[in-house]
Amino acid sequence: MKYKPTLIVDSNAMAYRSLYTVGGLSNSGDKTGIIFGFLHQIFSFAKKFKTTDIIFCWDSRKSLRRIIWNADYKMSRVMKRKVLTKEELKIQINAFSQFDELRESVLYDLGFRNIFHREGLEADDLIACVLKKIRGKVLILTNDEDLYQLINSDVSYFNLRTKEIMDEKAFINKYTISPKQWSEVKAIAGCKGDDVKGIKGVGEKKAINFILNRGTDKDREKIIDHSDIIEANKKLVCLPFQNVELKISKNKFTVNKFVDVFHEYNFKSFFEKSYFSKIETLFCGG
Repeated sequence: MKYKPTLIVDSNAMAYRSLYTVGGLSNSGDKTGIIFGFLHQIFSFAKKFKTTDIIFCWDSRKSLRRIIWNADYKMSRVMKRKVLTKEELKIQINAFSQFDELRESVLYDLGFRNIFHREGLEADDLIACVLKKIRGKVLILTNDEDLYQLINSDVSYFNLRTKEIMDEKAFINKYTISPKQWSEVKAIAGCKGDDVKGIKGVGEKKAINFILNRGTDKDREKIIDHSDIIEANKKLVCLPFQNVELKISKNKFTVNKFVDVFHEYNFKSFFEKSYFSKIETLFCGG
């Protein structure tokens, strides 16, 4: 990638990756692994893409989609939490505590200023709103394929798991439709991970064929006959669910801010000379 993009982070997705890798780390008895792992990923991506223009979008634990449109939306996740063991519940509570700490203090203390969270909305919604406020090349860091619909000539998708980039050309080559039509695919076929029920017997391939005016007459008739399901699902899958006004601010980095945060959490590895030097040069021009 030759350009220096703005990075928009699906922050919950990135934080969960740290939970399953370095989540056990602690400092003076307090769990700090998620905070450490999250920052390590951010610094790695900043160096990889040679940019400090990073925007963080966080999920709300409250879901307006579930409250307003569909009580079953992501309900399987809610049910899983209800059957956690005491130890599993403790791990999750501690994880959410670190999520909050990152969002409410750590990132701000480092000098980042574009940290967005709105009650009832998901990171996906905020990412869609951010894209209306900024210009230039953008890379969305996430695992969530719902965000495919936001890909365009300036916006690409970076998969946190595979480390692969999908731009507009790659998306069209793979799916033969435009990215903006992806939400229609999800409205027709549904989304198992989010408990969005599509038309029975119609998956993504048949949905794409329908959009391209291909496929069998039987499948087309079935989809047309269930237009009510499609319209209801669009309320859930089209981004953003609700528009919110977001102010993009200039970051305020200094060497002392990084030093203070690293000392507070006893992140000694960040002070390793060559590592810290690269952070200092990139973020503070040192």
